[in-house]
Amino acid sequence: MINLRIVSDLNAMNQGLRRLLDQMFVGLDARVCLHGQTWSPQMDIYETPDVYIIVMELSGMKPEEVDVIVDRNIIKISGCRQQPTLSSPVHVHQMEIDYGVFERAFRLPSSIKPEEATATSEQGLLKIILPKEVHQQKKIGVTSE
Repeated sequence: MINLRIVSDLNAMNQGLRRLLDQMFVGLDARVCLHGQTWSPQMDIYETPDVYIIVMELSGMKPEEVDVIVDRNIIKISGCRQQPTLSSPVHVHQMEIDYGVFERAFRLPSSIKPEEATATSEQGLLKIILPKEVHQQKKIGVTSE
């Protein structure tokens, strides 16, 4: 299951991020998730009149290795893709797949309903649906005094 966290303010989000990063490196083997190694997964962001849709390429990752934090118009996606253990001795001819820690955070153009956000993972793609918050306009009449 993908860790989908909803926060009510940016301060709580930053505290959660610090906690997550601290926990991520405790007890991990150095070859599994290198502390200084980072990468940036590719992603697409779509918008319909009702929702934002984020699709991120995370092949080789289990849903529990991904954290998604959403706020009113801020989203943060992070995790660690583990490098597979190879039998020794091995001679590497080419390495193009990125491993290690990643983090993508950005602000959406408008507010969302964090409590209605969903995240799923299928065939190496993370799909996040973020329903937009509908702001209803109110027309008020002008009266003379």
